[in-house]
Order: sequence, then C-alpha cells, then structure tokens
Amino acid sequence: MFFEDEDPVAPRRSDDDRFASAICRRALGELPALLDAAAPPLDTVIQSLESLLKAQRPREALVLRALRRTLECAVRDNDAVLPRVCGPLHRLATSLPADSQAGDAAAGLLLLFAHGLGEALESGPSPPGALDSAAPAAPATAVPAPAPTPTTHATARPLVVMLGFAGGTPADLRKYGAKLGYGGAEGEADADIFMCASEVPEVFERNLGVVLAAVRASARPWAVHLFSKAGFLSLARLLKRLDISRLQEERAEGVPSTPLPSAIVWDSSPGSLSNYDEFIAGTWASAEVLARRAQFTYSAEARARMDALLRAPAYAPAVRDSYAPMHGLVIQPCVGGTCGGGIVLTLPATMPEGCHHLFLYSERDPVCSPDEIRAYVSALSAASGAAAAARGSAADAGGVAGTCRSVKVGGTHCDGLFWTGDVYIAAVRKLFASCS
Repeated sequence: MFFEDEDPVAPRRSDDDRFASAICRRALGELPALLDAAAPPLDTVIQSLESLLKAQRPREALVLRALRRTLECAVRDNDAVLPRVCGPLHRLATSLPADSQAGDAAAGLLLLFAHGLGEALESGPSPPGALDSAAPAAPATAVPAPAPTPTTHATARPLVVMLGFAGGTPADLRKYGAKLGYGGAEGEADADIFMCASEVPEVFERNLGVVLAAVRASARPWAVHLFSKAGFLSLARLLKRLDISRLQEERAEGVPSTPLPSAIVWDSSPGSLSNYDEFIAGTWASAEVLARRAQFTYSAEARARMDALLRAPAYAPAVRDSYAPMHGLVIQPCVGGTCGGGIVLTLPATMPEGCHHLFLYSERDPVCSPDEIRAYVSALSAASGAAAAARGSAADAGGVAGTCRSVKVGGTHCDGLFWTGDVYIAAVRKLFASCS
C-alpha cells in the first residue's frame, strides 16, 4: 500500500489552527499540548475575551489564541474557570459571523465543557502563579476529613477512586464524597481520589497515571465508585491501563505490584454504547447546567451553532470512537462454551475475577435504561460465577469469588444518594465490609 509523504513545502499549521480544528471535529487527540507549560493568569484570559467582544470585527487569529488559552486554564481548575468564561464564550458563539471558525470553536468549547472536559489531577505542586485571579479561590480538591464513621478510611474501608459523570467538576464530586465519608485532608498521602470524566487524551492519560501511583502507594485495598456512562468509560480505560502495568511489572519483577480493585460501585451505569441521541441529550442537559451556573440563557444563534457541530459529519464518529474502550467491558459468550445447552458467559479480560460489584439504579432513569443495567448485572453475575467455577472454587484457587448485587434507589440519574441516602449508604457500607 502506498502512503504519500507529507508535503515538505506546505506551511505548518499553527497551534491555534490545530486547536480550532480539533475542537470543531471533537478530534481531541489532535489538540496542542495543554499541560506542558503554566497556564496564563485567568484574569488575563478574561480581559482578552472581553476585549475581543468589544471589537467590531475581531481578528480570527486573536480570538482563536484567546480560546486556546481559555481551555488551558479550564482544564486545570473547572470550578474557578467555567463560571467566569462560559458567558463570554456564549457571547462569542452568538455574535461572530456564521462562517467564523472562531465562533464555531467557542461553541465547541461550550460543548466540551458540558461533556468531556475533565480536570487534570496534580501529580505534584502547582506551578507558581498558575491561575492567579482576583476571583475567590476555588474549593480545595479534597474535602476536609469527615468525623469518623463506618465509611471513613480510619477503619478498614478501601481507598476509593471516584470516577465522575459527564460535565461533573471536582466540586460536584466533593458533594457526593462528603455525604459518603470519602475524602481526606488536603495533601494526605492516602486520601481518596476524585477523578472527573475527561475525553481529552492528555488529561485522562495523566490522571490514570496519578490514580495508579496512588493505588500502589496506599497501604489499603482500593475500590472504584463510578457514575453514569462517563464513569464506565473511565473504568474501562483505568482497567486497561492497570492490566498493561501489571503485565510490565510481572515481566520486570516476576510478580505484579499494582493491586487489583476489590470492589466497584456502579451508580446509574452502564448505559447504551451506541445511542448518539442519548449523547446529545446528555450534552445539552449538562450545557444547561453550565448556563445556570454562569447566569446566562442560550441564544438562538448559539444553540444553532452548537447543534450544527453535534450533527456535523465528523463529530458523531469521533464520539463513537471515544466509546471504544467501553466495548472491552462488554460481557461476551465464551468461545465454544456451553453449559447444559446454554451459552457460557466470560468475564472481560481486564475485569478482576474476585471483584465485588454493587449496582445502584433508578427505575426512572432517563439516561441509562434500568433494563440495560439489569441485563448487565445478570450477565456480569453469570460470568463471575463461570469464572469461579472454571477455577474449581475460589477457596481451591486461593482467592475470593466475586459477587454482584443490585439495589434500587430513588431519584432519576446519579442522584439516588440525595433521594434515598440511607438505602444508598447502607448498600455501599455493606459492599466495603465484604472487602475487609
């Protein structure tokens, strides 16, 4: 097969052009580096956006540069940045001409902020002067240590890695963590981890590395608490990265040193892996939350621009491609396997055999169908049982058989903790007790 070399004479595209193209096509793996250098001060970025809005005909190149700087800030501190920049982004998406790439990029950023931005976890101290702003400081990433309860890590509870829902910020995850007793003092070596859902490869790859480093350093077993389909996608990526790390450790050291998770809590998850209309509905629901927090209402022009991107030929395939890791956790029939005439299901290669699972779901969930959740629970339970049987027995194999349990909660989607907290918390505590 013939591959044509790149034209050496063709001008190299600027980082700003690459940024705009990636945002408008949701080709997030093509974004220029966002974390290599310190972000510009947030106030400087806000001033640039406001100056461009005042100009009668702002230069496209200047708008694109300001938008790229906005993303560099937002990916470092969702809660401090998004409420201040979403209003100006909306005004740019509204006021710039219909054929303006910068206007499309502003609309694309609003879509990304609503579904897929995430926030980079710190693996070390923040660069000095990063995100200097006159605005009030954002809340710390970790909540203060709660009073001792049966779920605090002062007892035998596992280290918890929380995987957030689409559009969720650290402040959103802290609300859940505080109610569940997750957290730990800021800077504490063994504190629980709140990882926001991200579709930006540079961000989620960095975060996966931070999570696994914390897991290796912890003296406790660890568990995952995930939300919605975005949490399911983060889990798929995490388990794949974990599998690769353990294989590398085994080759280098004889035995893997990174432990497998002992339990997984599934809140309103998983959902459809192919329904693009579900993605659009979820994105717009999150976008409306962004607008309420930034105190604006979407104009007809901005809505049209955002809908045009969502329906663009390149956008939907990019979303579907990003879902690919989730297919690695689909329960499949064992090749050639039958049991009494029935099909034998097999655990996905990266799903730990001895893991305990808890599914919390609502019958009124409009996003992740309760029927789909129940079907996954049934398949996972059968596959876990088949895996234990294939080993003879958990005891004979020197391990523990995984369990699968589902509990109905109130509310709709990812809000059962706040509607029926007693039922929710009791189920989580029971799960963690099985890990001790």
